[in-house]
Amino acid sequence: MIRVRRIPRDSHWTKTERATLAVSALGMLTVYLDVLMLNTALPDIQREFDAGESGLQWLASTYSLGLAAFTMFAAALADRFGRKRIFMTCLLLLGVGFLGAGLAPTLAAMMAARGLQGVAAAGVIVTSLALVSNAFESPGDRARAIGLWTGIASLGTALGPPLGGLLVEVLGWRSVFLLSVPVVAVLLSLSPRYLTESRGRGIRSLDWWGQTFFVLAIGSLTYGLIQGQNTGWSSPTIITLFVFSAVAFVLFVRHESARDDPMLDVGLFRDRVYTLSMATILVQFFCTYGLLLIITQYFRNIRAYSPIQAGLFTLPFVGGIVLCSPLVGRLVSRFGNRPLVLAGQVSLFAGLLTVAVGMSTAPVVVLTGLLLAGVGSACLLTSIASFAMSAVPPDRAGMAAGIMNTQRAVGSTLGYAVVGSTLAVWLGATLDGTLRGVIPDSSLRDAAVDRIIGAANPHAIATGVALGPGPAHPLPPEVRDAAVAAAEKDFVQGSQLALGVAASILTLVSASFLLGTRTQNSRNH
Repeated sequence: MIRVRRIPRDSHWTKTERATLAVSALGMLTVYLDVLMLNTALPDIQREFDAGESGLQWLASTYSLGLAAFTMFAAALADRFGRKRIFMTCLLLLGVGFLGAGLAPTLAAMMAARGLQGVAAAGVIVTSLALVSNAFESPGDRARAIGLWTGIASLGTALGPPLGGLLVEVLGWRSVFLLSVPVVAVLLSLSPRYLTESRGRGIRSLDWWGQTFFVLAIGSLTYGLIQGQNTGWSSPTIITLFVFSAVAFVLFVRHESARDDPMLDVGLFRDRVYTLSMATILVQFFCTYGLLLIITQYFRNIRAYSPIQAGLFTLPFVGGIVLCSPLVGRLVSRFGNRPLVLAGQVSLFAGLLTVAVGMSTAPVVVLTGLLLAGVGSACLLTSIASFAMSAVPPDRAGMAAGIMNTQRAVGSTLGYAVVGSTLAVWLGATLDGTLRGVIPDSSLRDAAVDRIIGAANPHAIATGVALGPGPAHPLPPEVRDAAVAAAEKDFVQGSQLALGVAASILTLVSASFLLGTRTQNSRNH
C-alpha cells in the first residue's frame, strides 16, 4: 500500500513512538530502494568490471543469496540478543556494504559488498516490524502504525527504478550506494535514543549446524546454476556442486526435524495448503526477479536506452503493484484468498508471455506485459500470505512468517540464476551460427562471439573486435550493423526462451495449487 497519511496533530502518540516508527520504516525504505535502484545500475556496473552474463547474475544474486541465507538465523539472533541491538548492528553492516560497493575496485569486491548488504538487510527486515509492534501497546495504535510502516517502506518500490536511473545517469552508478551511507548514519544516530530493546518469548538456542547446512545447500546450488555455462554442465565441478547441494539440503531437513527448537520447522510442510502456498511464493519471486533481470538487459543492453529511460519503462510493473495492492485486501474480504491467488497467477503468467512477445514486436506490448506482471504480483503478495497463514496454528505464526520471507529470498536468488543461465545457454549454443552468415571468417566471428557474450551486450562489437591481446579492429560499417542486428535478434530470442521457462514453471506450480486446494473454503482460506 503506497498511501502514507500524515499523523494528526491531536494524536496521542509520544515522540518516542513516532521516532520508532520513522526509524524502523526508513530502515526498510532504504533496503527496498537498494534492491530496485540496483536493477537500473546493473548494466553500468557490468561494463565497469567487464563482467559477462554470469557476472551480471552474480551481481544480482549475491544480495538475495545473503538475504536468503541469513533471514531465519537473524530472527533467532534478534530473539536472543535483542531486536534493537540486531537492528543497529545490521544497519551498520548495511552502511559498510554500501560504502564497500560504492568504492569497489573489482567485481569480487563488489560481490562481497552485495552479499554483506543482503545479510544486513535480512536483519533489518526481521527486526524492523517487531520494533514497531513492540513500541505500540494499544492494538488500534499498533495496527495504524503498521499501516504507516508498510506505506513508508513501500515507497521504495515506486521510487527505486526512476531514482536509480536518475542517479546513474547524472552521478554514475557508484552514487546509488554512496548516497545511502549518510542515510544509514542518520538512522544509526537516532536508534540508541528512540528505539526500545525487546526480545522474543521462549528464546531459541542458535542453530549453527542448521544455518551451515542451509548456506551450503543454497550457495552450492546457486554457484552451480550460474557457473554451469562457463564450466560445462557435465563437468565434474558442476555435478559435484549439485550433488553437494542435495546432500546439504537432506542434512538440513534431518537436522531440523530432530531439534526441539528448530530454526525452520519442517513439520509445517506437512500441511498441503501451507506447502503449496510456500511453493507459490517461491515461484512468484522466481518469476518476478527473473523478469527484472531480463527486462533490465533488454532496455539497457539490447535497446540501448538511457538509465533514466530504463527506470521509467519499469514503472508499469511497480505501478501495477502499488496501485492494485490497496484493492486486493477488499477483494479478499469479498471473494476469499484462493480466487485472488489464482487471478494473480494468471495475470503474472500473461505478463511474462506478453513481455516475451513484445520484445520482438513493439515496446508498448512489453510495457503492457510489465503492467500485467505487476498486477499479478500485487494479487499474490497479500492473498498467498494470508492463505498460507490460515493453515498455521497461531503459536507457529512467527515461524511460518519467517519461512515465508526465506522463500521469497530463495525464489529471487534462483530466478536470477536459472533465468540468467537460460539466456547464457541459448547464446552459447546459437550466437556463432547466427553470425556465420554476417561474419564468414571463423577467427573474426569467434572473437565477435566472445566479445558479445563476455559483455552480455549485442552492441559490444560496435567499437571493433580484437583478434588477440592487442587493440580492437573496427568492422566495416555494413558488417558491423548487420552483426549487431543479428546479435540483437539472438538476444531477444534467448530472453523469450528464458521467460518461457519461467512461465512454464509457474504453470506447473499454479496447476498444483489449483488441484491441491480445490476443497478449501475460499472465504476462510
